[in-house]
Amino acid sequence: MGGIGSGRRRQQVQPLVEQSIGIDIRRVRSVLKNGATWCTVKWVHGGLETQGLVRLSEARLWLVAVGQVFEAAVRQDQTPIGSISHTLLCPSCARSSYTLYMNGVRLECRACAGLAYRSQSLSRSDRQLLAAQKLVERLQVGFDLVNARRPKGMWRKTYLRLLWQLKARFERHRAG
Repeated sequence: MGGIGSGRRRQQVQPLVEQSIGIDIRRVRSVLKNGATWCTVKWVHGGLETQGLVRLSEARLWLVAVGQVFEAAVRQDQTPIGSISHTLLCPSCARSSYTLYMNGVRLECRACAGLAYRSQSLSRSDRQLLAAQKLVERLQVGFDLVNARRPKGMWRKTYLRLLWQLKARFERHRAG
């Protein structure tokens, strides 16, 4: 046990989804209403604002951004309740995905673009702290839990459940 080559391998730092420019079919469809087929989209990436033009048809999506034209097929599936679900097909692997990311001269799914989520590089303790920070934002309490007040419109039962979750996250973070 523990011979040469055993153990965890050093991994190269992967680019993150949160730092990449992606196009989400659900957002595009929510913007396009009443039969419209064109819309503009904006991203803030590295402090710079990028704007693009999107055209959506029954079978294809075109995106004009950063001086290039990107294209992807649209897949329509019937859901069990009878509605239609739209997804994008990755041009590299034909995987169905809601979001495709700009990778050079083409759109690709997260796996083909080699992207990772930020939480995948965090330790268990850091993930607990990140979850606690999200709960603090949702509860709108800051770190003053003694004088915290329930946000307007939030049910008391929900507020108490979130407070208990917050306490549990901090305890797990402290435990390591």
